[in-house]
Amino acid sequence: MMLKKIFLLISVSVITSCSDFLNVDLPKDQLTKDLVFNDDNLARSAMAGVYRSLETGGFLFGGASGGGVYLGCYSDELVAYNTTSSEYQLYNMDVNARSSMVKNLWQTSFNQIYSINSIIDGLENSAGVSAAVKKQLRGEALFLRALLHLYLAGTYDRIPYVTSISYELNQSISSQPIDAVLSAARKDVEEALSLLPDNAARGLRIRPTKAAAYALLARVALYQKDWQNAVLYSSKIIADPAYTLEPDVKTVFLKEGRSVIWAFEPPVALGNTREAITYILLGAPPSTISLSPSLVAAFSTGDKRALAWIGTIRDSGNRPYYYAYKYKQNKPAGTPKECSVVLRAEEQYLIRAEAYAQLGEQAKALQDINVIRQRAGIPLYTTLDKQLILDEISKEKKLEFFTEYGLRFFDLKRTGRIQAVMVDAKPNWTSKFQNFPIPESELLLNPKLGPQNEGF
Repeated sequence: MMLKKIFLLISVSVITSCSDFLNVDLPKDQLTKDLVFNDDNLARSAMAGVYRSLETGGFLFGGASGGGVYLGCYSDELVAYNTTSSEYQLYNMDVNARSSMVKNLWQTSFNQIYSINSIIDGLENSAGVSAAVKKQLRGEALFLRALLHLYLAGTYDRIPYVTSISYELNQSISSQPIDAVLSAARKDVEEALSLLPDNAARGLRIRPTKAAAYALLARVALYQKDWQNAVLYSSKIIADPAYTLEPDVKTVFLKEGRSVIWAFEPPVALGNTREAITYILLGAPPSTISLSPSLVAAFSTGDKRALAWIGTIRDSGNRPYYYAYKYKQNKPAGTPKECSVVLRAEEQYLIRAEAYAQLGEQAKALQDINVIRQRAGIPLYTTLDKQLILDEISKEKKLEFFTEYGLRFFDLKRTGRIQAVMVDAKPNWTSKFQNFPIPESELLLNPKLGPQNEGF
């Protein structure tokens, strides 16, 4: 793993945010870790650097090289057009252990984890950071470390769970089965839950809170098939009046969206989300990506989500192309109106519905499914058959969360549906593609990351 043995460094960002938590004075020169963690404001600046990194690269990046586009092209959400691009390679299943996007996503994520671990280490050994700031920043760091490991495991399967900044240890660390990764992530989030603040007001949910920790614990419990705790944790969000669903799907991705649990706010200099820039088509035929026709066709007639979240543009021959239109502000406009939503309450209803169905409580599962369907303006679901309910939950997640950080791909994998779905979606799909290969360069540096994923 190409993690450098360095002091934690903070550099000035040329893009600043209007978010309060990022409005701290960043140092003009690079600072050593000892100095950074001798002051509350500099410690906050270090964490601000981590958030900036997450926004500009890796799984949570809303651009063309982020998890939403990469895993959307790799699964059945997106179509790619530029034959020289990484997106097209993923779309065409032209993926191997030397592929640049496979390596870049791995390295970017583990470098982010290294920075997070540097903050945890710095806080533990600091005498200059106040107890309150230590508590908050440690909670945020543990939460982010767990989240990134979950995305890595969902993509590559066996990965190391990295908690150290020791160069020697990290260069010889072993990969772990996904069950061990989930257990380690759960432990991190459980501690984060005890440290994070209770809540944040609408429009200011740009740092993880206890609600974000509950939401992530619900997802982890679902992945572990721990149905009882999936119900328990998701119910914490659903029962909280601060996180009710927006009655109008058009307002879900606004900064003040009621269902937003945790989001990134775009920098003032940009004035819009990267997702808006990435997904909105300005001409046809597209030169980059578009929504897959099969995704668009999966929506029922009159589904408000299709009307509000899917845009259409036609070429000179009147052929339609579709694009994700969840984020609509794609030109600089001063104060941003939208935020890049990472976690929202809608997922909690469908997590709980799946857990209820698995526990044999089909009537309760139906209630949660129908909360989502009713807002979408489509008929309520009525069947009490367990498998049909699970099928409907899978479909609702597909329609609700398309282009949102690879959730569709992860759900297909964990539910065992990926082979049947992808064989129909892509003629050259084989079972080996359910996992990214471990980057060859990483295996050469550390053979303990192996064995290589099957088929690669």
